[in-house]
Amino acid sequence: MSHMHTTFGYWETLCTTNPGVEKPVFNETRCDIMAKNMPRCMKVAEVCRRNPDPAICLSAQSVCDEGITGLYNKESDVKGGRNRFDITTPCQADDICYVQGLHLQNYLNTKLVWNALSPPKEVKEYKFASKNVEDAFGLTSDSMVPSTEEVEFLLANQIHIMNYQGNLDLACNTAGNLKWMHDIPWQGQAELSSKPLVPWKSVLASTGRNETVGRMKEVKIRVTDSATFATRYAFVTVDNAGHMVPQDRPDVAFDLMNRWISGEAFV
Repeated sequence: MSHMHTTFGYWETLCTTNPGVEKPVFNETRCDIMAKNMPRCMKVAEVCRRNPDPAICLSAQSVCDEGITGLYNKESDVKGGRNRFDITTPCQADDICYVQGLHLQNYLNTKLVWNALSPPKEVKEYKFASKNVEDAFGLTSDSMVPSTEEVEFLLANQIHIMNYQGNLDLACNTAGNLKWMHDIPWQGQAELSSKPLVPWKSVLASTGRNETVGRMKEVKIRVTDSATFATRYAFVTVDNAGHMVPQDRPDVAFDLMNRWISGEAFV
């Protein structure tokens, strides 16, 4: 959603125990380097947001990557290396980190699936990620320009929004996502920002007990005088889960989605 806010959240995710880890991932030296570089990164990222010219945004991305995110990312995304999607486990495979991605890639390349999909002749195989496409996006301002304006538009048009995530995720970290949610200018901004995160519980499949599984906050706002219902805007975290919440905590993810779809409260 926002490279600037995600980058801001790197320090809290890697330099504190807030994600639910016994000790910080980074030592004091690396944390001090990130803290020192943070102000400049935030300033140039804001310039990019206001002036989304590729030259400006690529320069901003370089500043933030070299001074902050690269300290972790340059050691990640290779088998046995750091994992941006779960700070507690190493990557199991190159690029995508998870072997499940390789299984999916192999399945989609089977003759049965290939014949059913009938892709263009120019396409020789399915790959989980395309380096060429990634590089093409990298030459634009796309990765540095936030999508928060789209969220603001949805809220103004009475669309319910829930942002859920695992607390062990660095690529889309809790601290950064909470910050951009707080920063969106809309009628519920002040109320959401003022609310503390509170525990929410779910019945665990392994124990049958109703236990705390994360924290959350939400607001319900009538965005217009003529609105017939309140727009729901929620932030929900899941403990002991990374980027792939349904994979790490399937029972909790199932409960979370059922509650959201049915309009049931989390607390």
